[in-house]
Amino acid sequence: MQMTIRQLANELGVSKTTINKIISGLGVQHTIQKVGNKYLLSETQILQIKMQLAQNEKSKIENLKSQTDDQKSKNENFENRKLKIAN
Repeated sequence: MQMTIRQLANELGVSKTTINKIISGLGVQHTIQKVGNKYLLSETQILQIKMQLAQNEKSKIENLKSQTDDQKSKNENFENRKLKIAN
């Protein structure tokens, strides 16, 4: 089933800009069918976009975990320095 960029964005809860960035990153913009003033995505393109969006979300989560771990480490180092100074 085909759908427009707007329909896919609405289904996924993201902006059209996000979908367009993914399309551009995948390099498939030249393969998208244009009907009137709307671009129709094929099932394959929709799947590619969904997979890329999932990968992007996974990367964001991994980055947040890494930042959290870094902050925990900094906090532990700070606490250790405070204990050394206190003693």
